[in-house]
Amino acid sequence: MNHNWFADLYEICNNDPFRRKVLLVDHYDQGEQWLNRITKEHGPLLGVETETLRSLVVKRTKPELVKRGLHLLNQKQTFWVVQNLMVDMAAS
Repeated sequence: MNHNWFADLYEICNNDPFRRKVLLVDHYDQGEQWLNRITKEHGPLLGVETETLRSLVVKRTKPELVKRGLHLLNQKQTFWVVQNLMVDMAAS
């Protein structure tokens, strides 16, 4: 990552410090490292939280899924569903 990218992200997040901002990352630790570096180099940030794509989807859809009696699959369950689909496809 170049220095300007972090400076730009800091400026964007700091423009409206009281508005909630979400930093969408692949892994939580990646986002936390970015935020730590930004705050060390540029100063504190307010209202910035890190989310993964999965956590954001769960947060936004869980109430409706619960209401309908459904739930999301976790990674282990997804693995076995895909594995069974592959076995079925190979058999046919």
